[in-house]
Amino acid sequence: MKQGELIMLGLTLAAVGGAAWWFFWRDSTDKPVEIETGKKGWQVFSDGTEIDPKGNYYLNGKLIWSAP
Repeated sequence: MKQGELIMLGLTLAAVGGAAWWFFWRDSTDKPVEIETGKKGWQVFSDGTEIDPKGNYYLNGKLIWSAP
């Protein structure tokens, strides 16, 4: 492999590891808060994360992950 390919591989692995860490860490430390917005079935977290009834993740109102 060329040096540029190794750098890109390292950056990709770091990004994937960071995303996985964020999901696992958030699930273990941040508990849902009570919602008063009328969004039935949604989970709302104090860090701005929301999960809709279909399993899609939103952060501060922007879709960040879609359920398959």
